[in-house]
Amino acid sequence: LKYDAMALGNHDFDYGQERLLELKEMADFPILSANTFRKDGSNLLPSYIIKDFDGIRVAVFGLSSRNTSFETNPKNVEGLTFADPVAVAKEIVPQLERQADVIILLSHLGLDDPICTSATVAEEVPGIDIIIDGHSHTELKEGMVVREALINQTGAHLDNLGVVTLTVENDTITKRAQLFPKGAAANRVEDQEILTLIKGIQAETERTASAVIGKTAVKLNGLREDVRTGET
Repeated sequence: LKYDAMALGNHDFDYGQERLLELKEMADFPILSANTFRKDGSNLLPSYIIKDFDGIRVAVFGLSSRNTSFETNPKNVEGLTFADPVAVAKEIVPQLERQADVIILLSHLGLDDPICTSATVAEEVPGIDIIIDGHSHTELKEGMVVREALINQTGAHLDNLGVVTLTVENDTITKRAQLFPKGAAANRVEDQEILTLIKGIQAETERTASAVIGKTAVKLNGLREDVRTGET
């Protein structure tokens, strides 16, 4: 899909810090987080990137949820600090304003945290043009404007493709957000190269998943709405 960048989320630690750093080296795009720090105060990952699009300089910086410290196994984030996203954004956005025409926040903060959401950052930190958000699995059909920032989320599980159109003209930025639901295009054409890739992955997965490793007499339920509220 030729990603330009990715924000660090809580589940990226589910196989441990070492595995995260291995995957970072394997990826051909940067994984960003400006508020994830080691004990010595250094950043675990790059804070931002700046890209040039037809002479328009676009800065993209990443923020991760403070709840990552307990929304993955705490052992997997030992020695790391997830700093206040608002405080970090207030420090980094002025630096980026001196270097770029457009500022995009790529965040794994969500919109349902009682302490700090992507909307909180937009409200308290001027200068952010676009926020591409995740974590809360919210569907924002045309985005949500908070202060001057247009916040966007697509839901989850690739149910939607999100598209933000940005026009920069005479120092004026116009922005528009849309969601395209899965299967919405009547004239869509299947890509044979992608289908072949998927079939190969499915065959390999089926071989691994068909191995019997144990048995249970009760149904194992791991539904998101249940796992957060009781025993599963």
